[in-house]
Amino acid sequence: MRERLLKNEDGAMSVIVSLCFTIILIICAFVIDIGNVAIKKAEFQNAVDAAALAAAKELPDTEKAREAAHKYIELNGFEPSDIELKFLESDTVVRIVGLKKLYYKFARIIGLNEAVISKTA
Repeated sequence: MRERLLKNEDGAMSVIVSLCFTIILIICAFVIDIGNVAIKKAEFQNAVDAAALAAAKELPDTEKAREAAHKYIELNGFEPSDIELKFLESDTVVRIVGLKKLYYKFARIIGLNEAVISKTA
């Protein structure tokens, strides 16, 4: 009787399927979050570029340049606090450094909480 119970494989397939399903869900969650980060990186780069172009148009008036950069960063869906403006070469060149934290939604399952993106224009 005992040997019969040890050789019984009923239900083994359900355990294997549930483990595979869990692994597939974790991979899908990771792919979704990584895809979202990639999209946000491109959007953030576009926003920083637009802000830099708008600010450069207003130079050498640094105050107007700062206002233009903040306006364009907001128009692209980001906050003015996400960027830092630096005026170089006697206020004839503007450099914008953007830093943004993105929080994962699904990858938290595997211990990843956030991604930090940095863009420069």
